[in-house]
Amino acid sequence: MEKKCKKCNVVRDVSEFHKVKGNKDSLSGSCKLCVKERRKVYREANKDKIKKRAKQYQEANKEKYKGYVKEYYNANNERYKELRLKNKDKRKQYLEENKEKLREKKWQYDQANKKKAKEYYRTNKERIRVVRKKYLEANKEKSSEYSKKYREVNKDRVLEYSNQYQKSRRKTDNLYRLKLNIRANIHRYLKDGKSKRTREIIGIDYKEFQDYLEVEYTEGMHLDHIIPLSWAIIDEEVYILNHYSNFQIITAEENFAKSDTYCKSENLKKVLDNHNDLTKLNKIIERNSDKIT
Repeated sequence: MEKKCKKCNVVRDVSEFHKVKGNKDSLSGSCKLCVKERRKVYREANKDKIKKRAKQYQEANKEKYKGYVKEYYNANNERYKELRLKNKDKRKQYLEENKEKLREKKWQYDQANKKKAKEYYRTNKERIRVVRKKYLEANKEKSSEYSKKYREVNKDRVLEYSNQYQKSRRKTDNLYRLKLNIRANIHRYLKDGKSKRTREIIGIDYKEFQDYLEVEYTEGMHLDHIIPLSWAIIDEEVYILNHYSNFQIITAEENFAKSDTYCKSENLKKVLDNHNDLTKLNKIIERNSDKIT
């Protein structure tokens, strides 16, 4: 059985027409190809309108939309895997060719959505920390290499952001200011060994500290806190975590990958064997036991 399309005037099989309940023959007047072309033209001419309408729908039906997306993805998981493998090289080439453009676009998006991102992080802090920790453990080399490349390409941006952040937080956060001051003093002490006050904080003199670290400190090396200094929530704990037993020398890549997110249990043993105040130290460790790997 055949039918003539009112749009292109071509006689086609009825299977080439959409079913429509209201029409006499229960078929659309235009064939599927013409309908497809008409929809394409409409989408091109009304991109912003369609985007806005879709966004409004998603906002009004968050849970329903989320469930639909999840259901569709699970039903087509294998298809997506095949497509990703098929287009892997093409995607890699696109990312390489548009690296600067995409980086700038992400930067602009981040700046425009700062408040929204902060609120999301505040309400999903624990979930984000767990996901990030798992990812870093599974992709240590990849993450380290990416961080290194990003810092090399964006040296000025990273430095400017770091300086602005420190300057702003120094003014309002006394604990943060104390952490930075002690860290700076210890770095100076490793170079000249002159400060008596710094010696009192770390617990041993300059030469003993160098021997304990087993590596002579030079520019480019990173002096790392085995138990992250961010775990300190009062002034006294800042001093507890700046004892010589809590330091190690690592590479910049290792330090940036580790950040202040976790503490390795194998390194923790060394701290416990040499620290002079285990009672207070154990309180800090117990409070952050979920961050020890």
